[in-house]
Amino acid sequence: MGFINTSSDIKLTAKLTSKGREAILNGTDIFKKLAIGDSDANYFEELTLTNGNIPNTSGSLGDNFVISNSLNNSYTVSSNVYLNDLNEIYKSISDENKSNINQIKLLNSKSLSLSNVDIIELDRTVSDEYNNLMKSFNFPLTTNDYNLFDSTTFNQGGYSNTAIKDFTNDNLVIINIPSIEHSELIDGKKIKLELSGSTYQYTLYSTYQSSSLQLVDLDNELKDPSPITNLFGNNIAFLFSDNVKLPVNGGTWADGYNSKKPFSAGNKKTFIFSSPTNDYDECVGIAFLDKGFIVLINQDIVNDFDVNDLDLTLSFNNYYTNVSKNINIFLNRGEYFKSNNKTYSKGDIIRISEIGIYNDNNELMAIAKPNEHILKQTNQIIGLSIEITV
Repeated sequence: MGFINTSSDIKLTAKLTSKGREAILNGTDIFKKLAIGDSDANYFEELTLTNGNIPNTSGSLGDNFVISNSLNNSYTVSSNVYLNDLNEIYKSISDENKSNINQIKLLNSKSLSLSNVDIIELDRTVSDEYNNLMKSFNFPLTTNDYNLFDSTTFNQGGYSNTAIKDFTNDNLVIINIPSIEHSELIDGKKIKLELSGSTYQYTLYSTYQSSSLQLVDLDNELKDPSPITNLFGNNIAFLFSDNVKLPVNGGTWADGYNSKKPFSAGNKKTFIFSSPTNDYDECVGIAFLDKGFIVLINQDIVNDFDVNDLDLTLSFNNYYTNVSKNINIFLNRGEYFKSNNKTYSKGDIIRISEIGIYNDNNELMAIAKPNEHILKQTNQIIGLSIEITV
């Protein structure tokens, strides 16, 4: 039998029923009332269920091995705690007690080897299906595009004397991170790619362009916020390597790597895009943080690259957007002090093990379960907060 995960405090978890998920897709406000259950309480037993021992409503494995918050429609609350002396079950949820939460959260940290990624070595001058990816990546394709990178200076509106001048190189190495390994967005400031063979070694780090933004603001960015990134998409970061060229402003590209506040506290280097003296940094690759691709453009790296003589380690952090509905629930004095649980007797202290969320038709839309019994006495006020991920 599966149990609710152990926590250091009482924590409510919530899962949507299939009907609840469908109603959300239809744009319906489905969280109208609540009912308290004690289906996991045996009042004949003196001891209550302690932290981590409340049975779960369902497993967490979803389609394609992702985490699911789904609950089958057939789930029922087998015994209810009455709201009042009238033996009413449902209590209305006011709109002011409901709020939408949208948060970017760290999912995990990954360290992948060669066996975990796919390698594509592309010669753009040769017909190849992977040339289609050049459009996906917004790489130069037309004659005008090439002229901007090859023969038009920054003062003339081009990039031939900038950090990104090499994006017209014909020979590229493309590293594909399988979707099972990355989330909706990779942290663009904390990518490290290590490549080595019998005759070569390169370590690449991601960073952002130097700008007027405060360093503490850059610490909070998951992608390069500079306008130049729009050339290649909204969610990208450029890669640099000390093995190719050290930062123009001194130090190393390794500085501040994996620091909690890499720019403001770790002295992580931003890159110089252009300068009047043509003293700019040299981009060696680009990371597409949502698509899960890294493209190496530096010809020293590409020419040395040998998939048959290669140790590869790719490290990065995965982030995701947690969208949820927050419902604050207050169980007041004089409420929820008796139950229709067949083991309940007058005077027993109520043991709450589930909170059902219902629509106006009294159909179960979501269920929340604590990690342990919540004890509710007649003259007690309990405030609970339920988060329902959608």
